[in-house]
Amino acid sequence: MLQVNNSPFSQQQIELLNALLPTLTEGQRQWLCGYLNGLGAAGAVLAAGPYASPGLWAGTAAGGIAGAGPVMAPGPAGLLPAADAAGQAAAAVASAQSPAVPSPVAASPAPPSFAEPKEATVLFGSQTGNSQRLAGQLAKRLEDAGWRVTLSSMRDYKTNQLKNARNLFIVVSTHGEGDPPDNAASFHEFLHGKRAPHLENTRFAVLALGDSSYEKFCQTGKDFDKRLEELGARRLVPRVDCDVDFDEPAAKWMDSVLEALNRLQEQGTEEAREPASSPSAQPATPAANGSPAAFAASGPVAGAAVRLPGYAAHAGALGLAGHAGVAAAGQAGFAGYAGVAGYTGLAGHAGFANGAAGGTAVLAPPAPAAAATAAPEKPAWSRSNPFPAEVVDNINLNGRGSDRETRHLVLSLEDSGLVYEPGDAVAMFPENDPKLVDAVIEAAGWLPDVQVPAGQQGTLPLRDALLRHYEITVLTRPLVAGIAELAGSGKLKELAAEGNEAAFRAYAAGRDLLDLLRDYGLKGLPAADVVRLLRKIPPRQYSIASSQLVHPDEVFLTIRKVEYEAHGRRRTGVCSGHVAERLAPGDRVPIYIHHNPNFKLPADPDTPIIMIGPGTGVAPFRAFVEEREETGAKGKSWLFFGDRRFRTDFLYQTDWQRWLKSGALTRMDVAFSRDTPSKVYVQHRMLEKSRDLYAWIEEGAVLYVCGDEKNMARDVEDALVSVIAKESGKSRAEAAAVLAELKAQNRYRRDVY
Repeated sequence: MLQVNNSPFSQQQIELLNALLPTLTEGQRQWLCGYLNGLGAAGAVLAAGPYASPGLWAGTAAGGIAGAGPVMAPGPAGLLPAADAAGQAAAAVASAQSPAVPSPVAASPAPPSFAEPKEATVLFGSQTGNSQRLAGQLAKRLEDAGWRVTLSSMRDYKTNQLKNARNLFIVVSTHGEGDPPDNAASFHEFLHGKRAPHLENTRFAVLALGDSSYEKFCQTGKDFDKRLEELGARRLVPRVDCDVDFDEPAAKWMDSVLEALNRLQEQGTEEAREPASSPSAQPATPAANGSPAAFAASGPVAGAAVRLPGYAAHAGALGLAGHAGVAAAGQAGFAGYAGVAGYTGLAGHAGFANGAAGGTAVLAPPAPAAAATAAPEKPAWSRSNPFPAEVVDNINLNGRGSDRETRHLVLSLEDSGLVYEPGDAVAMFPENDPKLVDAVIEAAGWLPDVQVPAGQQGTLPLRDALLRHYEITVLTRPLVAGIAELAGSGKLKELAAEGNEAAFRAYAAGRDLLDLLRDYGLKGLPAADVVRLLRKIPPRQYSIASSQLVHPDEVFLTIRKVEYEAHGRRRTGVCSGHVAERLAPGDRVPIYIHHNPNFKLPADPDTPIIMIGPGTGVAPFRAFVEEREETGAKGKSWLFFGDRRFRTDFLYQTDWQRWLKSGALTRMDVAFSRDTPSKVYVQHRMLEKSRDLYAWIEEGAVLYVCGDEKNMARDVEDALVSVIAKESGKSRAEAAAVLAELKAQNRYRRDVY
């Protein structure tokens, strides 16, 4: 703690510093050191001589480090707070047409009036990477528009920074039964707790991702939207709830965010150009209507001239010419000062860096004078332009006599340029069952060749559209409500009405469009009007079961066929049925790589890993072990696998045996639930091995869980809490807190569905 008697600061300054310094991260301390050093360098270069002009510092104050703190200008006593930037810029412009003459420095400069900085915070909560990708797109668009952006997962975001976030943008998915994603859980809890700050000075907007076939559609996004409003924050644009086909509505939401910010910026710029009305003018604050009183420009004020003796005026050329944002880890503060023709030592500092890998990224707008760089090429193949992958192999992994069918699907990536890592997924666009499509057309009384709208594809024959473009196997409330309006059916309107959720869930479970048409006698409705109500067929994501280091032109998938009876009809999963029944070697299927940054091997190959994946949940762990063997990783690995029967359902048995022999897999425990009188699952094996399991956790092992979220994943988590409690002597509540801390440390990672 600082004391007045051993420092040059006043008591008031001491109190402020003692309150601030303990809260700073290492990166923030480095930045502050760089800022103060750079400020001193500015004084050395500019504090004296003919270059100490109001015009020069107008460029600095108006376009340099806006909002970073008081910009210091040369004065009689060294460095003094700069006078009002806009006023000095105007004075510089007025004198720019006359010969440049050194300007006298005002003996008593007016207190500063600073515009609000162009800063934005983009936070994401993402289980599989969709929200993270969209948040990155928003951050890039904001950066391109001249904003300094903090982009972070909610888990990595320092909550003590929230009260200072002036423009906050939330991109979040809903997981399970209305739950936040794993990397959003702690922030969601904080925001809804007593420690959440008042946010009267914050503007916000929320983009929510979800699936309308679930009862709590986009619930997490709704939670954040409501809570931020309760804390006093002001909504910049309305929340948008995205269904499974989210790209277009997400892009429109981003457009609305940028448009709203541009309007506020224009309003604020006009206010910032007005000279301060009195020497006591204060820094700008948001107005009552939610608009900022002023916004800082990312570079020098347009038209502001810098007067240098013997030289013509240069509009907005010097001062702190903007931030060349550096997001590289380890760099801090002002990375260096590029002198411009020897006249300014702060002509373009190399921006701000975070320093912590995997943490919060700070993106600063590029300097206006920086050379333009070409934007990176977009990948040729994507969600909107999937790659037509050829089927190389499609075999059943289950033995004869099994009541399950699990396909090992090998797809060719030759000449695609597609790149993946273990933990990523392949997103596949399936086709509906042709028999179901024909039955729907017959039940509705439609003609199969009638032209219907098909989004970006224009129009298609009805049968083709229902086969490859539209989802017909899931009933959502918006779909049923829309058909109710078309048909004028009071019963259907009642079924889809708000407040009747329980009745709707009961009816929709296990039913599809064909059931709806038959049950309510819906024949003769206009085909084009009905298909406009249907969702696009969403891609199905499957964890990759191979290492590209070993299979450079192929990707392996593990897909279990979904098959069941419901309401008097046999039903199959859309994609799993397509793969198991209608996809043969030589056929092609549209795919793209879905990168999942939240489910990756540890960066340190010596880190132990514990993998828990019953059934097809074992797929990514096959890729993990194959990758580690290929790279020569030395870290221990332990797999918990379970299925029904050892003889028929031991997926990839020969691979595991080979890797156990080679040492690529250190240990494996299995549970086959139908081979014993009482059903034994992976969580039971975990409890049996609790001592060793806890020892691995204490050694720093990273835990991975893949598979069914509703049952398996919850049972596994409960078992982990029991293991920690038993072996550490802690209560279950304390053990649960330990597991929560493992999540916060990114040592407990889940890929569940």
